[in-house]
Amino acid sequence: MISIAVLVCFGGYAHQLAVYRAVLSKALGIYVPVHLIAVEKKEPCRCGVWQLSSEVLNLAQKENEQAIDRLHAYIANDSWLTGY
Repeated sequence: MISIAVLVCFGGYAHQLAVYRAVLSKALGIYVPVHLIAVEKKEPCRCGVWQLSSEVLNLAQKENEQAIDRLHAYIANDSWLTGY
């Protein structure tokens, strides 16, 4: 099971990277590994590389698709619910 902490840790990056992966998969016909590279802004400017698991990206992609479906429904019904 995917930990919510994983999605929180990567913030919106998991959702953004899921979009990029989906677009690439349409173009290439395959899913490619996704890595996140981060570099500190201040010295000593350490860096890190993380590979996001397919599990995390699949969940983020599912949430992205659900958001797109809601958007289509809002447009069709001219009803703009906030979810709050």
